[in-house]
Amino acid sequence: MFKFLYLLIFCIASLKAEALYYPYELHNFISTKTVEKSYAKDINDSVGSSIEYKLSYQTINSAKYKKIASFLDRVVNDHLHKFNKTDPKKEVLTNLKELCYKDVQRYDTTIELFAITPNTVTICVKESSYTGGAHASYDQSYINYSLKDGKIVEFDEIFPPLVQDKFLEVLEKHYKFIKRIPPSESLAEYDGFFNNYFTLPDVEHFAITNEGIFLYYGIYELKPYSYGETFIFIPYSKLSSLISKNSAIKDLIKSKNHSHFNYLNRYAYIKIDTNQTDHVVKLDIKVTNLTKEKNAYLSLSTPQFYYTNIIKNYNKKNFDTIRFYPKGSFIYNIDERKNIPARYLLVELNSKNWEQNSTKNFQIEFKIPKRFEQFLFDIRFVSSVDPLHALPLYFDGYIGQQYFREFRESIKLK
Repeated sequence: MFKFLYLLIFCIASLKAEALYYPYELHNFISTKTVEKSYAKDINDSVGSSIEYKLSYQTINSAKYKKIASFLDRVVNDHLHKFNKTDPKKEVLTNLKELCYKDVQRYDTTIELFAITPNTVTICVKESSYTGGAHASYDQSYINYSLKDGKIVEFDEIFPPLVQDKFLEVLEKHYKFIKRIPPSESLAEYDGFFNNYFTLPDVEHFAITNEGIFLYYGIYELKPYSYGETFIFIPYSKLSSLISKNSAIKDLIKSKNHSHFNYLNRYAYIKIDTNQTDHVVKLDIKVTNLTKEKNAYLSLSTPQFYYTNIIKNYNKKNFDTIRFYPKGSFIYNIDERKNIPARYLLVELNSKNWEQNSTKNFQIEFKIPKRFEQFLFDIRFVSSVDPLHALPLYFDGYIGQQYFREFRESIKLK
């Protein structure tokens, strides 16, 4: 029974995945290595001890990314040193001198490249442990290095103490927006918070990316264990007035008038190029399927517009099918587990034979009325085999009309 519970806990933990904030081409130069140690001994059917250590880590084999690799290696070497000092046999034999029951312990560590910007590189360390009891413990830390001097970039360097109260206000407002929590609602009552407010992230619980700050709150930091971890991504557009002019990320604050967008995680890579002329906005969308699941979908929504008359032209290229769901059409809502009327236009494309690492292309033009100053669109990728295999994942993006996570972008109209 305990062995089954232990395996179940670690299977659930393995479902967690994150967005990846580095160039897609680097994906081809990363490999993963794993080292393990274990020892088990039983005295009888009722008394015994088992301890296992596992360390998985990435390596980068590319001259172009040699400097990036050096920061990854720095973290890996530190953990390899700690791993090499472990002695599960000695620990088991020591434990057996005092045990009167079956003891199972497992310690897993995973080290991965998380993000690269022109000024920084961020390494993620995920740690899980099971030492008995009802459930495992797990945590993630993010180490942000400055490419200029190799030092760790601290949270206070980016957001000085004088602006941190304002940072928490922006964080709460943004969190309620992406979770669709009414502004006046209590976080404690609506979303299980111990208290009705956020706290500043721990020292190694934030990550720097090209587009914004990624925050991680572990189990018990904000909510009970049953709620799991809390992941939040805040774009720089929400934080620009709070960022120190002397920080390592001051150059990352961009104009709101983007002309291209890139999204990457372990399941997909989406690249969007845009251009506009006389209030006609063209989106050229390329999606690479990184999973082995061939049946997958791309969805595009327009929160400001309800009907297909906004579409001037489109080309589904090498997608198999395209379907349009204007306002009032029935679309599936994952939260209500039933079809509900669409609130605004949804465009959905499907390919049933989408090979791993192959790219599909979709082009669409929207004729925007002159009274609009910006054009909003939501986009997501999902495998039809496993809804967890999606871009964005469950913690990122905005909750759309189907209650799926989507990236919401804004284009300033000329």
